[in-house]
Amino acid sequence: MKIGLISGEYPPQQGGVGDFTRELARALVAAGHETQVIAGGTWQDARGRLQEEGIVVHRAISSWGIRCWSQLADIA
Repeated sequence: MKIGLISGEYPPQQGGVGDFTRELARALVAAGHETQVIAGGTWQDARGRLQEEGIVVHRAISSWGIRCWSQLADIA
């Protein structure tokens, strides 16, 4: 199954939501699911798409306002 997770933060950003999202994504990959995370890209060098432990991470959302919906739709 393909599963997408949306999170305001994701490691290396610090925060419980990001840590939980990473652990959930790891568990989903271990269960055989194709997992992607869409997260905020608030620091300069971490923007873009990367793959980590079988998880595709899109650091693409610059602001979580109304305009983020089009960015989310483009990635999905």
